[in-house]
Amino acid sequence: MRIRKMTRFIEENYLHPITLEQIALEASVGRRECCRVFSRQLGCSPVDYLIDIRISRAQNLLESSDLKIDAVAQACGFSSSNYFCRIFKQRTGGCQDWSASHNRYLAGA
Repeated sequence: MRIRKMTRFIEENYLHPITLEQIALEASVGRRECCRVFSRQLGCSPVDYLIDIRISRAQNLLESSDLKIDAVAQACGFSSSNYFCRIFKQRTGGCQDWSASHNRYLAGA
């Protein structure tokens, strides 16, 4: 039940800055318990879960739109396109399925 409250909060608010305290508060637990629940139930931290949600949404946008990287990053809750690109590469291993313009941007060209 607690994990559902916390994951739902993240899924409904991923576009905005979210703190660990806000996630924990949603289930009326402390920060440490929040992290323990995520680790036990999902095998990741709350922050990793948030980033995974954002990356998943970004992949959908990049595959289905012609939005520029900056717009995709902002539309998915990332505060900076540089941070988005770095995290995206770490999490997905690249961007081989995208258009040439997306590939050039994420490759740093």
